[in-house]
Amino acid sequence: MTNQKRGRLVILTVLVGALIWGFSIQVQAQRTVEISHMWGGGEGDSFNAELDRFESLHPDIKLIRQQTPAGEYRALLMTQFAAGDPPAVFAHPWPAFMGELAQAGQLLALDDVWREKDWDRYYSQSWKEMGSYDDQVYGVWIKSNSKSAFWYTVKEFEELGLTEPKNWDEFLDLGAKFKEAGKPPLITGAKDGWVLTDWFENTFLKVGGPVLYNQLIRHEISWEHPKVVETFEVIKDLLDRDYFAPDLLGFGFFESFMKRTRGEAGMQLMGGWINGMTQAEFGWKPGIDFTFFTYPIIDPSFPMAITVGADIVNIAKHAKGIEEAKILVDFLASPEAQAIWVERGGLIAPNKLVTLDFYDVNAKKEALALSNYVVVFDLDDMIPTELSTAFRAELQRFFYNPTLLEDILDTMEAKAQDIY
Repeated sequence: MTNQKRGRLVILTVLVGALIWGFSIQVQAQRTVEISHMWGGGEGDSFNAELDRFESLHPDIKLIRQQTPAGEYRALLMTQFAAGDPPAVFAHPWPAFMGELAQAGQLLALDDVWREKDWDRYYSQSWKEMGSYDDQVYGVWIKSNSKSAFWYTVKEFEELGLTEPKNWDEFLDLGAKFKEAGKPPLITGAKDGWVLTDWFENTFLKVGGPVLYNQLIRHEISWEHPKVVETFEVIKDLLDRDYFAPDLLGFGFFESFMKRTRGEAGMQLMGGWINGMTQAEFGWKPGIDFTFFTYPIIDPSFPMAITVGADIVNIAKHAKGIEEAKILVDFLASPEAQAIWVERGGLIAPNKLVTLDFYDVNAKKEALALSNYVVVFDLDDMIPTELSTAFRAELQRFFYNPTLLEDILDTMEAKAQDIY
């Protein structure tokens, strides 16, 4: 073989090797997994910070990120599952929805992954059980919050000489002082029906107590129970006192949040994620510029109790990229991932290895409430999807016209009897 031919052969070999190497890199880069969630604004930024970290640790896996507004999210997921094209990994706050999907054979059981990854070192038994259905694990929790917080501006409280109420009478007096100052005490974005569920849940918990609350979730008591009626009467009293900002149904959650921070209302009942949102939107300092107090006691015969919401990630059994999905879920379960969001504000980590040292002053206050008070899971997240849809619509009817209460409760009870 001549030197010229040898040279050509070497060049050809190098070129072929380069092509093979390039093809290999391209194949590696084509590993993808779809992750679906409903967080926007500051919450979305925090979750994306977690996902960015995942991609930096796993450069061979590309995340396809799908964000859908909260009010449309569950319907979209149901449509995707019905069409046979669900996202591989999806985060959501609905244990009942998870149970429905697991029962339908749509979710990947994670018992083997749990043992292999030793997630017991991350989670208490109660979190594991809440992520299970029919004695099989289907999800891991990545985010939790109290949903019993009234958020307010510290400077405004100081200027008006206000203090945090310890009981319902003090809360009503607080509202009266806001009105005397010419400001609506409360605001709620009732155009988004889910916002109103927090009002019912917290009030019912303080009127009927934790046992009755959980019985209603399981429909062991009627929606026409006297304590349910009393709950609506307590809320009606706030409406009659004209404590809510006007045009109740005219705007949704985010606009109500913006209105309150602009000083158009005094307080807002909302989950702990407001902590992170406020910092992200305005750069306000927790505990200095804004903070919260816990929904006060109504019936002192019951212990101090709060509602909690949490978000879980599941893997769709028949989706593409199952192995990549397992890698992603393992990361999202880790203390490294959850600490990223914690340090940005807006969540309490279900992972027990994320200690109080990671939290700002508002988040520590929230974490201590979760530790010290009786905790019940958000009722709207625990009831079947069909009943939840009706629940939100009927609450909007009530806030629009409280005189419809009897018909509203009849509707809820009839719907519950059809479902359970």
